[in-house]
Amino acid sequence: MRSALIITIAFSCLLGLAAYGQSPSAETPDRDLFSSDLVVWTVMQAPQPLASSANSNPAQSNSPAQKEVEPQPQTFTGTIQKEGATYVLRTSDKWYYELDDQSAAASWENRRVSVMGTLNVSGDLIHIHTITPLT
Repeated sequence: MRSALIITIAFSCLLGLAAYGQSPSAETPDRDLFSSDLVVWTVMQAPQPLASSANSNPAQSNSPAQKEVEPQPQTFTGTIQKEGATYVLRTSDKWYYELDDQSAAASWENRRVSVMGTLNVSGDLIHIHTITPLT
């Protein structure tokens, strides 16, 4: 009987220490432990955090008719080459983007160019705005 009491007290002490170890301390605020900032970026640009949801109006964020953010035009530099039947902008030995306006890309085949355009959602197709040669 006495050993059961000692075991029960020891077990209670261990549970108390474990529970105390799980509680947050005053030195580390909860808001700094985890970040909910989302980051949008492509290979060609540095990461930039999205606008915080704390700054937005909650009535607007719950609206199903909220407009989608249109992607901003970006500049891509590389060589326009033909891959099979499709013209692509090759930016490195391993990376290339398909181009949506094949007729515009055809006149720049095998030349180094700067393409101003927007990426599609999957990030593999450039919607061309302008193509300018690099000297």
